[in-house]
Amino acid sequence: MPTALSDVHHILQVEDSEDDALLVQAQLRTIDRRLEFRRVETAEEMRAALAERDWDLVISDHRLPRFDAMRASDVLRRHRPEVPFIIMSGYLKRFPIDVLKIDRSFLERVTEDSDNQAIVRTIIALARSLKLEAVAEGVETNEQFKFLRGLGCERAQGFLLGRPVAADDAARCCERSRVKKSRVRLDF
Repeated sequence: MPTALSDVHHILQVEDSEDDALLVQAQLRTIDRRLEFRRVETAEEMRAALAERDWDLVISDHRLPRFDAMRASDVLRRHRPEVPFIIMSGYLKRFPIDVLKIDRSFLERVTEDSDNQAIVRTIIALARSLKLEAVAEGVETNEQFKFLRGLGCERAQGFLLGRPVAADDAARCCERSRVKKSRVRLDF
């Protein structure tokens, strides 16, 4: 696993189309040039790749004719359950979503853990490529906030930005923010 900012991050792609794989790689390299990819198409190729090296991330196409993301997930769980897994889908754009959420678990040590940094960069790159917003949850430190801001993440939630409030209090805060827009900023 990478330990320094200069280390390469190894990403295993489960993808049957070389052209699609190259498009994803190009988009992710705009965020981090220290990425190295290997593409596999079958369960046998994936098992062999998992045995050959440590992987920082596995990305899988949702629907593949011979080897879909669910089967890839099963192989990964059996052989390397600690490796993060992201399912990408051309169908994602068909769903009525406009935000991808970055789970708080990826932010816990993001300023010191290059694996978490790579995952957060990847989620933000995926959101950008799909013209979605990315929102980070669990932002508790200025360092996390600055890291996200540096990547262009435009929305966050967490104790650093405000404590949870009751629904009635939130409604009053929103009403006040309409009156005093210049003093209240809910996003960054």
